[in-house]
Amino acid sequence: MPQQSKLSLPTSDLSQFEGLALEDAIDLLKAYMFQSRQARFLKSGVRLYFSKASGLVFLADDRLNVAMVDNGELRQWAACRSCGAEGFVGEEDLEIANGFTCRVCREQKAE
Repeated sequence: MPQQSKLSLPTSDLSQFEGLALEDAIDLLKAYMFQSRQARFLKSGVRLYFSKASGLVFLADDRLNVAMVDNGELRQWAACRSCGAEGFVGEEDLEIANGFTCRVCREQKAE
């Protein structure tokens, strides 16, 4: 498996956040401030990150649970462990379940 370059690794160094990423970070922190009690999937050690590779700003905890803002709401973001499909947990199109496996991969495994 190829190694990621350090340029593509997420950073929490605010000096590395680009203009729009800082605005996204503000929105994300505001959502966390008001909705952290509802976001029970986030545990301890919550930190703010920016990925230059994807342009995404997100929160992640010590257990690698990820949160992003979706239409003003703080929601859990996940990737399928089998195929790499990404999306919000509970999203109809992707249907990533708590096991972080998408519907398509679960159906293929069941066959």
